[in-house]
Amino acid sequence: IANVKHLEGGGIYINGSNPTIKNVVFTANDAEKKGGALFLQDGSDVILENVTFDGNLIQSDFDEKKGAAVYSHNSDLSLVNCAIKGNWAVGSIEGTIGGSVYFISDDNLSDDNRFDLTIDGATIQGNQAKDAGGIYIHNSNATITNTVISGNVALSGNAGAIYSKNSTVEIIHSTITGNMCGLEGCTGAIYSEGSDIILINSMIIFFCS
Repeated sequence: IANVKHLEGGGIYINGSNPTIKNVVFTANDAEKKGGALFLQDGSDVILENVTFDGNLIQSDFDEKKGAAVYSHNSDLSLVNCAIKGNWAVGSIEGTIGGSVYFISDDNLSDDNRFDLTIDGATIQGNQAKDAGGIYIHNSNATITNTVISGNVALSGNAGAIYSKNSTVEIIHSTITGNMCGLEGCTGAIYSEGSDIILINSMIIFFCS
């Protein structure tokens, strides 16, 4: 799926559905607001297997640009053996967040009702945004296993690799390396705001700010 442009969900828009997507490449797709390649919302449950996101963009004059590869709102998402590389949320204004994945559950949901992001065997590399060059997680649960998160950049904000707000994030057998932020005093690897971050047999290497 290549060279497609929409307001939201440059490649695919999913609303209240439960697809499994396998062996697909999303490249050079473009959304103006959310989900450069893939947008999901309203209780969707999406499984991605052996999917590649390469060179997708969010770019526009809108104040909020979220999820250069994937935007997920109030939905469950599993990524298995996926590659998310070279995606870019373009801009320097507040709200330009998530160079690879922007994952959010509504703030009024209790811990028991929050949605789940599962990433296993992924490579998340070379993505960029103002904040959260890699992954943004908000009021949700995330489990990241056997994954490499490297070379992602928060261009003028926090969290080259992972920005977690009011969430629980488990990182297991994974490597976070070479992620950066563009402002002095910001966080290059993981930025946690009111979150529980659990690291198990994982490495954080050469993060800079």
